[in-house]
Amino acid sequence: LPPGEDYSDELNATNYRGYMRDEVYAFEIVFLLRNGKQTDSFHIPGPLNLNPQPDVPNTNDDFIGEPDYFESGIGYSPYWKIYNNATNLGFSPEYNGDANYKGPFEYGNFAYWESTEKYPCNTELWGNLADTPIRHHKFPDVLVSPIVENPQIVYEGTSIVPTMQDSDAIYPIGVKINNTQITRLIAASNLTQEQKDDIVAFKIVRGDRGTNKSVIAKGILRNLNKYTKDDQEYYYPNYPYNQVSGEDSFLQENNNAWNYKSKSWLLYMPDKATDFFLGPWYTAYGIDITVNDEDGVFVYTSIENGKQTQATISPNCILEVCSLTRPVALKGVITIGPGDFDVWIGDHSSNCQFFPVPFSDKGPCS
Repeated sequence: LPPGEDYSDELNATNYRGYMRDEVYAFEIVFLLRNGKQTDSFHIPGPLNLNPQPDVPNTNDDFIGEPDYFESGIGYSPYWKIYNNATNLGFSPEYNGDANYKGPFEYGNFAYWESTEKYPCNTELWGNLADTPIRHHKFPDVLVSPIVENPQIVYEGTSIVPTMQDSDAIYPIGVKINNTQITRLIAASNLTQEQKDDIVAFKIVRGDRGTNKSVIAKGILRNLNKYTKDDQEYYYPNYPYNQVSGEDSFLQENNNAWNYKSKSWLLYMPDKATDFFLGPWYTAYGIDITVNDEDGVFVYTSIENGKQTQATISPNCILEVCSLTRPVALKGVITIGPGDFDVWIGDHSSNCQFFPVPFSDKGPCS
């Protein structure tokens, strides 16, 4: 798939579905008949060892499993049991080198694989395969056939500089069928001519791997953090991945999910307060007292992210804040009240009583 295309396109997901690399698949062939029926499926043996290599000693760091044999105290196993010996033979004839080309890119040979079980000892049915290890098809690994186009490695001195990979080409892996070879096999078989003429097409089917899975789960690898609750440790992933640079397109820091819970609050920070007292003949006197001579600090719950947020307010100013909780003063003398308050005026029959409304006679902060 060329750069800019991926499996979010349903046509790519349908037409370019690939196989897993370094995995073993059992293939069989089914013949479709002229009367609309089909034959049973017939085993397609995997290839012979087309890329033989020297056996691997158990002194090799990559060695796994039990050695097949020992020689001078050193164990050995066939190369194909330790490494993938598939080969890349070059570019497909269809490939034209265009940057937007979509189709077969490279081709090669399967890796060798054989089972510990053998074909039945029946030469009439199995021919040269009789009593030999069963062979299936093993796909190349990523060293032979990369999954995606490898970006250019950036160096700074002798160190590799981590860089975000662009949307490069994707290389799904498939199987190439030689139609001519199948036609010749039918022609050379011991079927009657009538039986041969009944074959109008064929299809390749894949064996069910459900009972022989080598991959239990698959996904992406990422680091985890953990916390303890009720004496039990819980792990959670670093969502969604480790960002090398730039903004995280998967996270929206601000949204309106909390708006319906919000409430308007008014905050007033006086610079002075008047202390009233009664003199002779009930004469009222007042003295102005400085209560705030620098900015105050308060905390409220933001409706954009639901987090506790600190803010400042200047003396002799009014602020209106939308918050999920009632704001709390952290520094300074601040009057806090609901933003939807009502003012009622009442008369007393004998004396004049008054109460100041701090939010109605002051200007907003500039």
